[in-house]
Amino acid sequence: MLQTSSSCPRTPTWLFLWLITAMVATLGLTVLPTTAQAAGLVENSSFDEGTRHWRTNGDAEVLKVESISGDPAAVLTSTTERHTVLNDVVNSVSDTGQAGTTYRLSARVRGTTGTDGALRLREVSGQGTVEHETSFDLTGTWQPVSLDVTTTRANASLDINVVAWDLPAGDRLVVDDVTLATVTASPSPTPEPCSGTVPSGTEFGASMTTSGISAEDSLDRLDDAFGKLPVVRVFDPDLPFDWSHQRNDLLAGRTMVMSFRPMPQEVLSGQHDAFFRRWFAEAPEDRTIYWSYIHEPEPLIRNGRFTATQYRQAWRRIEAIADQACKPNMFATLILTGWTATPASGRDYRDYDAGRDVIDVLAWDPYNGASDPDRDYYSPVSTFMAPAVETSVADGRPWGIAETGSRLVPGDDGRGRAAWLRSVAEYAIANDAQFVTYFQSTRDGDWRLNDPYSRAVWRDYVAR
Repeated sequence: MLQTSSSCPRTPTWLFLWLITAMVATLGLTVLPTTAQAAGLVENSSFDEGTRHWRTNGDAEVLKVESISGDPAAVLTSTTERHTVLNDVVNSVSDTGQAGTTYRLSARVRGTTGTDGALRLREVSGQGTVEHETSFDLTGTWQPVSLDVTTTRANASLDINVVAWDLPAGDRLVVDDVTLATVTASPSPTPEPCSGTVPSGTEFGASMTTSGISAEDSLDRLDDAFGKLPVVRVFDPDLPFDWSHQRNDLLAGRTMVMSFRPMPQEVLSGQHDAFFRRWFAEAPEDRTIYWSYIHEPEPLIRNGRFTATQYRQAWRRIEAIADQACKPNMFATLILTGWTATPASGRDYRDYDAGRDVIDVLAWDPYNGASDPDRDYYSPVSTFMAPAVETSVADGRPWGIAETGSRLVPGDDGRGRAAWLRSVAEYAIANDAQFVTYFQSTRDGDWRLNDPYSRAVWRDYVAR
């Protein structure tokens, strides 16, 4: 211990700090928060008190505090492969006050090499949740990771997460020195968001195919069947069609729900960066465009074409390019199968979600009997559609139905399907869907609305 002489009394701490502060103010310097100041916003930031103030997000996750090189640290493992999360039990900041304050979140991490994760700060308010995160790759040695966040919501609380994505059973995420501090205490103007406001009201339309038919003929057939479609579903099996293509002129003024499918490995290599920079920069502004990267990724991930982590990372790369173009009429839209929202699937839609700072709109593809060609009944919306809708409503982001359909069941002249379509449309309207597009196709079955009763119902909603 440092000893002081009795003949030389120490300067009181408060006076010393006052002198330092006065000198800094006189010289016009900026002092960043010290570790002690930063830790003050986070209880038990160095885990000296064990796991107090910290928890995980699931029963399969295990949180312990172990001595690492003589100092306590949080060690997270899991009994199954899953996202493993260190979470503050009570949000470390209860009220941010006015929007525009900048916080710096920092931590030290290490763990099983080859695992990636994220340091995340979530603004939670009555307006919903905004997530901010920065990624890291774990190694066997300590590495610092930090994230600067300028708040966008007034009177929000701040929730701290340290996440390991898809952490295999038995692997480790080790965390220490979790600190949070204000970088600027005074409010600053909130930057204008790049994305615009999603239009209100529910639009009804159909999918347009260009397989064996020209785009012009395909759209003419749809308009003849249902009236002029206000929203059209478009799919490209690789990169999206170029804006110089004829389809762009044909779809002028109509809402587009479009998806494309280059593999994440290609996107993450950067080989498509130049294309997407040009594509977003040249995108038309005369229509609302809901664009989606790889709709229904679940079976591709299950079959090993790519991982959920690669999928989310590729989303983030494309969205970062979209942000540079800043088109307020374009909305990043995650499209998942309707099955994923059902408890029986065993899936969690958040596994495919790249985050609220990336995904603007959730959308789903629920079908009546998609994998049951012999189905002889029409599922009520409470069975096949409600799980996706309820998931979206709870999530809080705008949502839509990118594809839906039903074969004509045996013995039905179309009146039964017409009644079913009406229930689908009314349920979507009642729950504020942005769009519902019908899968007018013979792919994997005959889903077309060719009977007069079904066609008349869909025509009525298209015209609303």
